[in-house]
Amino acid sequence: MEQKKLPSSLSTEALENALNGNLEPINASQEDFEIAAIDNEILSFFKAFKIESGENDINKYLIFDLYKKWSKHPVPRSTFSFQAAKYLKTNGNKFKINLNQFTLAKYVQEEYNLKKKDITKSKFYRKHFEVFMKEYLISSGHHYIESHVLFFIYDKWCYKKFKDTKLGKKTFYKFCSIYLSKKLVNGVFWYGINETFFIKVSLKTIDNIREGYKWKHRNDKTKKEEKQT
Repeated sequence: MEQKKLPSSLSTEALENALNGNLEPINASQEDFEIAAIDNEILSFFKAFKIESGENDINKYLIFDLYKKWSKHPVPRSTFSFQAAKYLKTNGNKFKINLNQFTLAKYVQEEYNLKKKDITKSKFYRKHFEVFMKEYLISSGHHYIESHVLFFIYDKWCYKKFKDTKLGKKTFYKFCSIYLSKKLVNGVFWYGINETFFIKVSLKTIDNIREGYKWKHRNDKTKKEEKQT
């Protein structure tokens, strides 16, 4: 396979073009664009950890493990190895890079610790949650709504604004517990909100979300029972 230039050996202009996705021709196919997107992320990964070709034989799995912890949407290991081989020399199941194994292991641990941090203490994510509350006129009140219904509304809001969900369910519920009163009913948390919320979301919409959740729950239960038989 022909070796491409690594991020560290590209000019500033070339690197910016690579990271901005300007390497593909305008008439590229959808598959070409998908490959380019993976390429760009791998370039960003190399740049973040200053990885380039070198003399240290490092197991591909260790480098992939670091990438997997760093990336928000990691590609499969086989895809990563194939695309990374465009930029790094290989030696069997190892990449030859400038960093040694101890440095890589340290980076892996740091990324692991970073992901284990309590996100509710992050100013960025607190602001993010507060923006969601403000847009839906939410504050603590005496009208209780199921946790999964509130998360469904948040998830749709996120996708509309960011094309992605910023908070997982567990973290979202942690934020709700900080800002809103709650009670446990039949194993489900209900959060107390004020009446202004219903200006943004009608009772009919909430009922539709509830029905959709019940249908999904029944459907998942049926599939599980079918697998057991």
